[in-house]
Amino acid sequence: MSSNLLVIAGGRDGQERIALSLVHPRERIDVTIAQLLAITVVPDLTFAAPDGTLRSYAMPSVHVGLAPSICARLHRLTQAILQEKMDIVVAGEVIASPRVLEPIGAEQGISIGVYDVADAEQLAEKLRRGWARPALRAV
Repeated sequence: MSSNLLVIAGGRDGQERIALSLVHPRERIDVTIAQLLAITVVPDLTFAAPDGTLRSYAMPSVHVGLAPSICARLHRLTQAILQEKMDIVVAGEVIASPRVLEPIGAEQGISIGVYDVADAEQLAEKLRRGWARPALRAV
């Protein structure tokens, strides 16, 4: 019995697979694998204090780097939906529903704050599963 090897792209009609979606009733922004540039766990928030010294605080988050075209769309959407919630969806599951407090996307991505570094690692792993490029499978 022989088996054929196929590349399962996950999309329809040759479209690239969606890694994650940013969803609001006004608009849905689907981010394909090619438009997702980085997924990084950030354990601390560091900034320059007024006296010039650097201050760090334990504020874990996951930074998701996005292509400039997605950032521009995200910025336009979030300017229009201030104080409203927007869902972040991975593999059909809402992983976060943050309230938009300011326009997002100017920093070439989004940051999702979490409770601790372990939660950040788990969230990053969920996102990376959606980000993984299709593999060869025997069918």
